[in-house]
Amino acid sequence: MKKPISPIGRIWFAVEYEHETERLVVSLIKVRNLQLNFDSCNPFVKIHLLPDERHYLQSKAKRKTVNPHFHENFVFQVSSKTVLHRTLMFSIYHVDKIKKHHLLWQVMFPLKNENLTDDVKLVIWRDLEVENMEPPSEYGDIQFSLSYNDYLGRMTVVVLRAKGLPF
Repeated sequence: MKKPISPIGRIWFAVEYEHETERLVVSLIKVRNLQLNFDSCNPFVKIHLLPDERHYLQSKAKRKTVNPHFHENFVFQVSSKTVLHRTLMFSIYHVDKIKKHHLLWQVMFPLKNENLTDDVKLVIWRDLEVENMEPPSEYGDIQFSLSYNDYLGRMTVVVLRAKGLPF
């Protein structure tokens, strides 16, 4: 019996770990039933292997669909000692007419409970979640960089960007 699709959508992907080459192969298969507040959607997916949030791999954008098929493979180099301590994060975005990216949904997939053996490709589906997404702050958001120079005893703070700040 098929489980009904989540009201906000579902993602299908496969995970395989190659022990000899220490490669985690993630196959992005499809996303179904994206529920949106606008008519047309141009979705794509960013895949992070947490805790490394800076490095990600990204699918191609699919035009004008709420049921995109991707069939793309992504490879992360990760040691066999740490792979089970990592978490895959799938972020589904929409690209609008002016090429701006809008985060729609996210899915977290911890690898700690998975049996990652050679030649076994686990095909998995997960309902898209609202809970994992950070709610917008009522005070806005600020991104900054801190660096400390031990020799000079100086801390440098650089404001990179700010958005949604109240007047």
